Amino acid sequence: MINIGMWENSITPPLGCDIPGQLYIRKSSGIKDELFAKSIVLDNGNCTLAIIAMDILGIFEEDVKKIRERVKFYTGIPENHTMVSATHTHTGAPIANLYGSSRDEAYMDHMIRKAADSAIIAFNNRKPSKIGYGSGYEDSIAFNRRFFMKDGSLKTNPGVRNPEIDKPAGPIDPELSILRVDDKHGNPKGVILNYACHLDVVGDTEYSADYPGEISKILKRIFGQDFICIFLTGACGNINHIDAAGKLAIKPEHYKMMGKILAGEAIKVIEGITVLDNQVPLNAKNSILAINLRKPEKDEILSAMKLLESESESELLESEPDSSSCEDFFVRELINAAETNPESKQAEVHVIRIGDLAITGLPGEIFVEFGLDIKNRSPFKNNMISTLTNGLNGYIAIREAFEQGGYETKLSTYTNLEPEAGYKMADAAINIMKGFYK
Repeated sequence: MINIGMWENSITPPLGCDIPGQLYIRKSSGIKDELFAKSIVLDNGNCTLAIIAMDILGIFEEDVKKIRERVKFYTGIPENHTMVSATHTHTGAPIANLYGSSRDEAYMDHMIRKAADSAIIAFNNRKPSKIGYGSGYEDSIAFNRRFFMKDGSLKTNPGVRNPEIDKPAGPIDPELSILRVDDKHGNPKGVILNYACHLDVVGDTEYSADYPGEISKILKRIFGQDFICIFLTGACGNINHIDAAGKLAIKPEHYKMMGKILAGEAIKVIEGITVLDNQVPLNAKNSILAINLRKPEKDEILSAMKLLESESESELLESEPDSSSCEDFFVRELINAAETNPESKQAEVHVIRIGDLAITGLPGEIFVEFGLDIKNRSPFKNNMISTLTNGLNGYIAIREAFEQGGYETKLSTYTNLEPEAGYKMADAAINIMKGFYK
């Protein structure tokens, strides 16, 4: 039997902090629901693993390092045996100096300790447990947000019922992957859920964990207030909640509807999972890749500088921008990228094995095609893809997207990895998985 501990700590910031995730500045004005750092620690006597998921937009490598070091100091868990992920909620904490939003260092120190402490407490609360695996299907609430238009162009989020839309530019991943955790008596104590859809449903200026927060509330009502729901966000760099066909209308509190649908599917799957009390193999390995960064061409820089010269300098956007101001913003970002982006950087691919389940951690907003590819090539029967994990590298798109254009491939100080980055990451993940069977 495996020993497992689970815990959650509130990481909700004070009001008045910046909320990152848009191209304009937002100051937090309230709390729609609490933000959490949630952890699970698994120990089979030979190997101990920790997974930490936080209700934040993203997590930088230096913050991951601090969390891992604190966890290791108090538990002895090796750094590369701790996976640190962000749910990517766009109504979260001030974690970055990103697109005008300011990082709050005092809050970050607090958040890092609370995140690490959730794993430390989970470690200290390890008890004999049983686990089981399951998979659900939900294709009615997530949509590819990139579309081919009738004129041959490509647009990201072209608008609901836009008559110029031809067809979606890619697929979705409808799988809801689940790891169920019971105590030794068979009572449910928690789950890890994995689903691919952007967490940008709530909007406005109140803190919220978005639809995963609603899932957690519902599962607590069903299974008890001590039940822990850890949400790992799937490969959703090009997936969101907007139905361009207009069949699924977006109404107030749309995130609650999504949470209810996913919770309903999760409950059905959880109830059908057979938990096992036999010995569970555990393992973890990471691969540090050297990824080249894109730089703008000289003619692109010259064109951008001419555009700026013809316009007066504007302040950072303090309200929702229109299309022209967005274009100005990315012109400035292109110049900033030319001046500040290094030639290359390191990116971590991390795979955790829990019996017949492989959890692949990827450090960016990775396109759904990569998640589907990893699942298709994986030697494991059960798979989860956890994006925004152990690092923050902007959008990681497929090769074709760089030719097609669209929001996700615009070069900036945030999105700048080479077109081959996602393919290198997927291959590294598969190589790690195959190594677990040697």
